[in-house]
Amino acid sequence: MNFLVYLLFATVPLGQTVFFGHLYLLEIIIFLILICLPLLSKGKENRKLLPLDIVVFLFVLSSLVSVAVGSEVFYESARFYRQMVLLPVLIYFLIRLMPVSIVTLVKAFYFMIGTIFIQALYYFYFYFSYGTRPLRGTGIMISPITSSLFFCIGIFVVFYCRKQVASKILRFFLMLYGLLFFVALLISSSRAAFLGVLIAFSCTKLFWQTKKGRKLYYLLFMSFLFVFLGVVSLHSFSRYKISLERHSVHEIERSTARLVTAETYLKDISARFSFWSYMARKVVWNRPFFGFGASSYHIGKVGGVDFLLGSAHNFLVSSLITSGFFGLILLLLLIQFTFTCFVNANEKTDLMIVLSKILQASFTVMILIALTNDLTGSRVNVFFFLMALSTKLSVRRINE
Repeated sequence: MNFLVYLLFATVPLGQTVFFGHLYLLEIIIFLILICLPLLSKGKENRKLLPLDIVVFLFVLSSLVSVAVGSEVFYESARFYRQMVLLPVLIYFLIRLMPVSIVTLVKAFYFMIGTIFIQALYYFYFYFSYGTRPLRGTGIMISPITSSLFFCIGIFVVFYCRKQVASKILRFFLMLYGLLFFVALLISSSRAAFLGVLIAFSCTKLFWQTKKGRKLYYLLFMSFLFVFLGVVSLHSFSRYKISLERHSVHEIERSTARLVTAETYLKDISARFSFWSYMARKVVWNRPFFGFGASSYHIGKVGGVDFLLGSAHNFLVSSLITSGFFGLILLLLLIQFTFTCFVNANEKTDLMIVLSKILQASFTVMILIALTNDLTGSRVNVFFFLMALSTKLSVRRINE
C-alpha cells in the first residue's frame, strides 16, 4: 500500500510534463489503485462522508451541467470535463479513501520532491542554454506557472521537514534541494508564486501555532476572497470603457526582473481587473446561474471577446463564466471546508504539525496563483490533491 502512495505522490508533478500529461498515465495509475481499494480499505474514518465530500459531489454535478450548457462544442466541453473535473476528483477520492498513515504521507512528500527536482534541473538547463525560462508550449514542460507551484511545494517540504532528518549529511542535501527549488522558482519568473511563498511562510509563522490563530487566518483569507469578488462586482457596474489590451509591460515577462518591478504588478493587475469586471458583467446580465458552459473556459468562445491572455486568468471568474453563481459558490465552499480542516488539525505530534504546515502553506500559494493564473491542467489536480490531504489532518493517532 505504501508503494502505491509513493507512486502517486511522485507521479503528480509528472502530469506537468508534455510526455506524461497527454498519455493518461495518472488516470491509469489511479484507476488501478481504486480497483485495489476495496481490498485494502479499513477503518471507520474512511467510511464517513465529510461535508467536503458532499460539496465535491455537487461540484461534479454542476460541472456536468456546465458540459451540457456547452454541448454545442462537445469535444471541447468533454476535454474540459476530463482535465478539470474527472481526474482531479479521482485524485481527491483516492486519497480520501486510502487507509494511509501520517508517517507514510510525510515520507511520500520526499518522493514528490524527487520528481520536482527533475523539473528544477530542466529549468536550469533551459535557462543556461537559452537565457530565459521555458515558455508555455516549448520544451517538455506544459506551463512555467505550474512548475513554479511545484517548486513552492518543494521549498515547503524541505523547510518544514528538515528537523525530522536525523543525519546531518542528509539534512545538508535536503537544504541543497530547497536552495535549488528557490533558484528554479526565480527562473520561472512567476510573480504569484514568488509573492505566495513569502506570504505563506509569514502567515504560517504568525497564525499556525494555535487553533485560534489558524481560525483567524482562515477568516482573513476567506474575507480577502470575498473582498476581491466585491471589488470585481463593483468595478463591473461602473460606467467606463474597458480596455482589453495587454500592456507593453509584458515585453519583460520572460525576465526575472518582473518579480521586483512594481510596474509589472500595477499595470498588469489593472488590465486584468478590467477584463475580470467585463466578464463578470457579461455573465451576470446574460447567464447568471449556470454560466456559458464548459467550452467558454477559453473566453473567445463567449463571443465578442478579444483578449490575448486567452483565458480569464482567475479561477473565481473562470468558474463564474463556465458554471455561473452555482459553480462559484461550490468552489468557495471547497476552499472554506479545506481551511476548516487546517483549523481543526491535530497538533499533538511533530509529524502532524509538519504535514499541516506543508499543506496550509502549499494551499495558500495554490489559491494565490489561481487568482491570477486560473486552475488549469496540473494545477487543478494539485488543488484537489491538497484538499484530500487536508482531510487526513484530523486523525488522532499518527499511525491511523
